[in-house]
Amino acid sequence: MKTIRKERAAKLSILILMLFVLLFMGCAKTEENEQEAQEVQDTDFEIDNEEVDENIGINGEPSLQEDENKVELEENSVFTNVIEKENDTDETLASYVVDLDLDGVNEAFVVDGYPSDYNDASTPESNTWEISKIWFVDEAMKAQELDDLFLYGERIDVFEEQYAKQIGNQNYLIINGQCGAEGIGTVYTVVNDKLINTVENNCDGQKTFTDKDLIWYKEIYGMTMEQRDNLSLTETSTGRCYMPYHMYLEDNKFKLYDAKEISEDELAAIKSLDIEGIKKSADAVQYILRDNNELDINYVEKDGDEYNFKADIYMLSFDGKTSEYIEIVDGYFAVDVNDYNAWDYFEEGEND
Repeated sequence: MKTIRKERAAKLSILILMLFVLLFMGCAKTEENEQEAQEVQDTDFEIDNEEVDENIGINGEPSLQEDENKVELEENSVFTNVIEKENDTDETLASYVVDLDLDGVNEAFVVDGYPSDYNDASTPESNTWEISKIWFVDEAMKAQELDDLFLYGERIDVFEEQYAKQIGNQNYLIINGQCGAEGIGTVYTVVNDKLINTVENNCDGQKTFTDKDLIWYKEIYGMTMEQRDNLSLTETSTGRCYMPYHMYLEDNKFKLYDAKEISEDELAAIKSLDIEGIKKSADAVQYILRDNNELDINYVEKDGDEYNFKADIYMLSFDGKTSEYIEIVDGYFAVDVNDYNAWDYFEEGEND
């Protein structure tokens, strides 16, 4: 009997000890969680682009982080027959077929032309068709001729492979091409059964999607300039440059981020920027900050009568304390692409 009592007492002691240990661990964990929460509140942490909710873009628009699909030029009789019935065509008709409004019924862009003699099966992404016309054929098989891409001539080259990207409940199709040396590109979608050119005033230069926005490669001659009598610096520009301008989606239009020129003093807090290193060899430097926190640093290096232009691209954290170097490009950015040569240096350089 005494043995049984001792065993019961021992078991009770063990049970009490276990309860005490569990209680202690729970209190310790609660205290640890409270301490961690307090540390988060007290920390002046940085927010960069990757920490922002990627499902929401600027102004509450959907982000571009959805599927991107290749759309290839094909000889599709369903849509080409529509054009043949209503138009005289001397060349071959082919179509980019895509469902722009994602309602399960395809639309198409039909081109009139022929494959380039320089096409190579080993590099399909570079193959083009030389065309003289392009039509949009809607779900009701009604056609409208488009002239958005014919900026520089009556014939253009369009790539056989284009790309469509689903953004929210719509597809957006890029049609890129060339007219001679000039790049061209537009982005189409359909809203309420109506075709929309989403980059209407910026169809020069090719376009490409990123995870978060659209890049417009604005083409300029701005790699090198020279000091010549009776000519301004910009009148001597040579060297084709492809300046990457990011665009955001708002109300089914891709728009450039607002930009402003800022002073060197405004960048002093960003320790990771080597401003002195850039200034060391530069004749002049310009700092442009855009609403997506992209910092473009234009600088010109002078070699005798020759001026060489380059630009460094950085992304700043949203608290403005750190920066990430992206790349260097030949040429120079503008605060306003509609007034491209507004940089004060061009006037000052002419007076050197």
